[in-house]
Amino acid sequence: MPQLPNAKLLQAFEATARHHSITEASKELYVTQSALSRQLKSLEQLLDVTLFTRKKNKLALTDAGLILYAVLNKNLPEIISCINGIQRGGMRRLYIKAPPSFASRWLAPRLPRFYALHKVPITLHIDSVALPPIPQPYDCEIIFGHSNAPFAHAKLIFEEQIQPACAPSILHRLHTEGIDSLPVLHTLSGRTPLPYWDFWMQANPGSPYAPSQASLVSGMAFSTQEQAIGAAVEGLGVAIVDTNIASIVLKRKELIALAEPVVTPFRYWLVANKSLRQDDPTRLFCNWLEQESLLCHV
Repeated sequence: MPQLPNAKLLQAFEATARHHSITEASKELYVTQSALSRQLKSLEQLLDVTLFTRKKNKLALTDAGLILYAVLNKNLPEIISCINGIQRGGMRRLYIKAPPSFASRWLAPRLPRFYALHKVPITLHIDSVALPPIPQPYDCEIIFGHSNAPFAHAKLIFEEQIQPACAPSILHRLHTEGIDSLPVLHTLSGRTPLPYWDFWMQANPGSPYAPSQASLVSGMAFSTQEQAIGAAVEGLGVAIVDTNIASIVLKRKELIALAEPVVTPFRYWLVANKSLRQDDPTRLFCNWLEQESLLCHV
């Protein structure tokens, strides 16, 4: 059986390959550049191959390096986290902050899949003065905002898409009596309804699901999208919902989408508040969250 490289050599290679830089990789791994260079040299000697070439002051992977990196990039974070969990008797807790509706309607129902994969305990916080302070800064935050990224290192989770939807129990009445026969449900921003209905109607002029101005004014308003979705599921009226936040109830047919969605100028962003070291569970969560967001649109 051939001699296998130890974990430190593989970790040194993976970080260097990902950054294309010994300087950046050494910062992530908290080792000196000379120590990292020696580790990479030892790995090349052990494998008897060249893994990197230097092009214009930047490292580039050779064919052998590309093959090794493809395997390590996929599996090394999970292997290291598993080993660390065994050695420590469990993984350290992650502290995550998210908007209320994203946390309750989108993230929380999906967390069992993350825990089944990684066994990482999580504390999920929302913006609320009623919550006690956490014992450390948040590991990562989900931020809802305009289409421009809130920070240079923010990663897009998904764009906001809105569409009218209602419970199956009121669908017949909607079709026979019209939308003005039912309450229109709004989501608030402060004390003012978000202009979701106006935005959607501008993109769908003449739609049978466009309420009159009188219905819009007399509609019911809720402080979060979560509350508006919950009221719509119970058959209170017709709501404009974010298709991502309401994805589970739409998939289960607890709400019926009435028209095609319209993209708004707003987005959900993921921001990690620390350097994502290879053995940090924050990186596992961020990678998992990105994969989950992609599955929403498959």
